[in-house]
Amino acid sequence: MLSKRFASLVLCLATGLVLLVSGCGGGGSGPGAKDPVVMYLNACQDGPVAFFANDTNESGTLAYRAKTKFKSIPFIDQAQGGYDLSVEEPNRSIVYDNQATIFQKDTSSIVAAVGVKNPVGTEQLKRLKLSLFNPDRTQPIGNRARIIFFHGFNRKSPFGTPQLVLQTVGDQPLFQSPDNDYGKFVALEVDSGTYKFYGTGDIRNDYFIAKDPDNDQIYGLPPVDGAGNPKPVTLKAGGIYIVMLSGVENANGKPSELSFLEVEPDTP
Repeated sequence: MLSKRFASLVLCLATGLVLLVSGCGGGGSGPGAKDPVVMYLNACQDGPVAFFANDTNESGTLAYRAKTKFKSIPFIDQAQGGYDLSVEEPNRSIVYDNQATIFQKDTSSIVAAVGVKNPVGTEQLKRLKLSLFNPDRTQPIGNRARIIFFHGFNRKSPFGTPQLVLQTVGDQPLFQSPDNDYGKFVALEVDSGTYKFYGTGDIRNDYFIAKDPDNDQIYGLPPVDGAGNPKPVTLKAGGIYIVMLSGVENANGKPSELSFLEVEPDTP
């Protein structure tokens, strides 16, 4: 666990993280450029967290699988020190991770907390940490929807966490994401409509799964009904969704639940 204020990170990480945060979404600096907007997301099943930017609580107490709306924050450039961004216990008793960050103008950022609060001593890669992503929030056109797949899932101890893909079930999926590393986001556009379970062995089945692309082990399914079958998931035309697999693998090995969180599109 980290000290209350990990100030040395401000100098050593600022330059690299400028590129990380601004690389996907660009960023303007000319007249009329808007302040950055930020969403906070809790992918830690160990309980609520809070996100702080320069000692201001930007998220409130955020429950597991909850997110905030996008919120405008003042642009602070590198010369002024940018933001000291942290994820902490809501009462500030523990700082789990801390990063120096520049949020560029005219950008949207998702800041997620991913991992476990108290990892086993040999599994520090699973510790709770920050993950940042610049989503494209322009509204998809026609009958298309955009999925932002977030891999926030850990295998149970002592197993390491593999890459995952998000796809529809079957050998010929309607879509498949690129291989996604733990703690990362990937985005893809898919057809809008309802994806569902029709019946065991039914060739029409097109429900979502998250799996290990190397051995086809399924780790994530949509929420299930009383019979254990995936419930239908509907993506609306022009919609943008975070599809997140998070938490820790169930002790019984059953697939964990995918979360579907709608993201508000950018407005001109």
